[in-house]
Amino acid sequence: MSILKKLGEALGLAPVERFSTAYLAHLLSIIERNPLVTLSNVDMMVETVRETAELVTWGDKHDAQITEFFMEVCGLDMCMAVADLACVLQKRMLEKLLGYLEPSRRTAKPMKVQILQSLSIFFQNINNSSLIFYLLSNDHVNELITHRFDFQDEVNVARLHYEAMNGLEQELMAYYISFLKALSLRVNADTIHFFFNARKTPGGPHGQFCTGV
Repeated sequence: MSILKKLGEALGLAPVERFSTAYLAHLLSIIERNPLVTLSNVDMMVETVRETAELVTWGDKHDAQITEFFMEVCGLDMCMAVADLACVLQKRMLEKLLGYLEPSRRTAKPMKVQILQSLSIFFQNINNSSLIFYLLSNDHVNELITHRFDFQDEVNVARLHYEAMNGLEQELMAYYISFLKALSLRVNADTIHFFFNARKTPGGPHGQFCTGV
């Protein structure tokens, strides 16, 4: 049983079917309500992102409604004409995940590791071309490729011992490399243009990957 379900039961909330759009909405609402990841909520947020990736990947194989719902709230222009403020706030869910990587937020490294792991899972397993195109669009992934991870930064927010920090730094680097490998498998004639930014990479479409390497 997940941490989130245990918490829901402790609060007396009615259980929600895990593999459903209702549960996905619940997970996304947690991300929406927690712009900062601190010592007090890092375990919950890591579990939330992990379950979101697991659920969307499962939906890609077994329930198209889950994948479609994820794309609707994450930005395939389906919310643009909706006046509902909640929909507008949830529209840029991927931007919110990448926002956790901003240095000013001092996000605990376990959360950064989970974000990289989840995106790697997406690119390795998702078959829905519309979702892949969304993930690659608007420079989201390019920002992650060129993000300057500090693999040796101290994680004061997590209060880790040196040995644990060293292991986590290695894990973060490993998942970053795994992410680049998974992403490289998605480069083809239909997606190559997503990796080209004339403003930032005048050298050509391969510029973003060169920066990552």
